[in-house]
Amino acid sequence: MQNVEYYVSYHRALPPETARTIEQYEQVDERYGLKAVLFYGMWIAAAFVVLRYPSPWVRAAGIVVIGTLLHAFGLFLHEALHLHMSRRSWLNHLVGFFSGGAILFSYSAYRFVHMRHHTYLRSKDDPDELLNVSDKRWFVNLIFYSWFVVGVPFYMFLIA
Repeated sequence: MQNVEYYVSYHRALPPETARTIEQYEQVDERYGLKAVLFYGMWIAAAFVVLRYPSPWVRAAGIVVIGTLLHAFGLFLHEALHLHMSRRSWLNHLVGFFSGGAILFSYSAYRFVHMRHHTYLRSKDDPDELLNVSDKRWFVNLIFYSWFVVGVPFYMFLIA
């Protein structure tokens, strides 16, 4: 199932040939829903290990593993919002709800704000546009490159 709001927003914002190219790559892979369940299990297991073996080394490794998994839940929340976790709409909402819950973020609130992002893409009304954060270019660059250096490798690792 295709997310109609998202489809309309990028078809409105991009040249037709670019929008058609993107559409070709929007194939839903049902394994992503299973990955979310696997990551929940890993999260619980990591918390159990950290609580069971309270050494500083286990705790340090646990912080890295649990932090990575929490980041993954944010990615799952985003993918579920765009109906990319499953072809079944209800399963996307379920994954989004539980992924948001893990990071204490409301799925419905995120849906509202994120759809505004697609409606007002790259404009002054876009809540996700980095250029709206500050008029200081160095600060915007710092945020962008920090996310690029840290977030993108995690994202690529988690979707592979």
